[in-house]
Amino acid sequence: MPTLKDKAVRHLARHVEEMLSKQNEKGEFWPDAGFLAPYPTDYQQFAFYALAYLYTLDHAENPWKGNARLLQAVERSFRNNLALEDEHGGFLSSSHDQPFSTHHANNWRSFTWLRAWELLRGQIDPKLERACEDGLRRTLPCIWGEAKRQTQEKRFGENHNVRNHPVWYFLATYALGKQFGDQAAMAWAAETFERVCACQHPAGVWFEHDGPVVVYHHISMNGLSHFHALTQAASARAALERSLGFCRLFTYPSGHPVEILDGRTRYTGYVVSILPALWAQIPEGRALLHFLLDKLLEQPLGGGYQVHGGWLGLPFFTQFARDLPEDEPPPAPGVHALVGEGNHAPKDFPVRLIRKGPWTVALSGFTRPELPLQRWCLDYQTHCAIFHEKAGLIVGGGGGKRQAYWSLFSGGARPLGLPSLATEGTVEARGANAATLRLNYPGFRARLDAEVRADEVVLTARVDKPDSGAAAPSPVYLQLPFPMKGEAPVVDGRGGQYVADLQDEILPEALGGAIGRAGKFMLHGFDGARALLHMLPYNTHWRDGRAPREKAMGVVAQPLAYGVERTVTVRV
Repeated sequence: MPTLKDKAVRHLARHVEEMLSKQNEKGEFWPDAGFLAPYPTDYQQFAFYALAYLYTLDHAENPWKGNARLLQAVERSFRNNLALEDEHGGFLSSSHDQPFSTHHANNWRSFTWLRAWELLRGQIDPKLERACEDGLRRTLPCIWGEAKRQTQEKRFGENHNVRNHPVWYFLATYALGKQFGDQAAMAWAAETFERVCACQHPAGVWFEHDGPVVVYHHISMNGLSHFHALTQAASARAALERSLGFCRLFTYPSGHPVEILDGRTRYTGYVVSILPALWAQIPEGRALLHFLLDKLLEQPLGGGYQVHGGWLGLPFFTQFARDLPEDEPPPAPGVHALVGEGNHAPKDFPVRLIRKGPWTVALSGFTRPELPLQRWCLDYQTHCAIFHEKAGLIVGGGGGKRQAYWSLFSGGARPLGLPSLATEGTVEARGANAATLRLNYPGFRARLDAEVRADEVVLTARVDKPDSGAAAPSPVYLQLPFPMKGEAPVVDGRGGQYVADLQDEILPEALGGAIGRAGKFMLHGFDGARALLHMLPYNTHWRDGRAPREKAMGVVAQPLAYGVERTVTVRV
């Protein structure tokens, strides 16, 4: 049986030609065709680490050992690092997050440069090798200074906030400090990692900007796992064991993360390749890693920006592969990759996840206050997700983002027709196959009951006016977002078909009582509902809000009357 190491090396090796094809003569990688930037884009430049690893790796799944093309590509990247580095150890860089920077203390570039340089010492041009060492020595104080600055952010270490960028600043500081004998840098980084472990939520997650961000949680776990590989810190192992429990629960049978906790995850319709190697030491962790690697091997590498199962994931995955044990214990009998059927909840977190047969249904009462001037904080309040093993994600992927059509309930209580985001929420189990979600909005109270039956999911929604007698918005809508990726057209209850090419609106007269994707799923039980199709959600990852066509969503909105229940059924 192939080991985790076998599968990880196979994943990297099969994408070498694609990596090489995306590098220009300067040593820059450009996997996003047509995206122009004044300097190399920071998150897609680190494929050279995977190439250096494969060039030096003796493994049955690696046909690239000693291949001169890989060595030439890595040397080009090293020279590019030196060309971009300034005298202070920062780098010229473009970013999807902000305008290009003339002095960016790049944590991931520094770490991957260090690790690739370590692998190739004695095998590259001696002058280039010495120049890389000098460059890495320059970047250590730069990285450490930025790491200290990021720990001074108001939210860092409070309310379970750590963010993924700081974790890797600490890791780069520790790794560089260890390489160059800076005990003070190492001690500071180790102490800060202890803060990361201490502020973990009991459910096993960390927050990013006051909310759980599943994808970035993976980046933090990957960095913490390598810190454990370097130090054997007991606190790091305990934290990763807690996160394993969470991830075994909040993963779909497709291998995709359950997006219920964070609207950003709707941009991640693929298997995440950023994983902690420490899980391989735990029977449940090995089962989950085998499951995820098998799914990962089925998908393409993907684009560059924010594809955590593709280009962005390459440096993280390379370190994961290196940290995996050479001698893997055999599978443990009776240990499954994912948590089995039942009505589950993580510790101290307002979320229920129901697994029954092919269905996975998640309800979340997690809410957070708005921060109007923080574009990174628009992504939360995703409350309902419905997944089927054959149809994939059926309902879900919504969130606030000041876009009214992504709110689960929307009453137009705010100016300009923007959504009234829930101010508080709870969720409770009702037997093994059902749960109730309650949300309070400005001006009304909402409830959604979800029950999983053998061949359908039944949703029952109700809204009530506030007890205070304050003015309530009218109408209030139940809004169910659904993904548009794939070739299946949208079909309505009157036989109409719509191709996902341009934005369409389906009025109540045309929609009738049902809507769905041909051959995939149907939502039944509407009366007076309307739908918007092929919506490209604003993406806070990119300043211009660009979102590729494959991220297109539709949404159906059912008007609700106060005190009257409305039932919608979901069928495959």
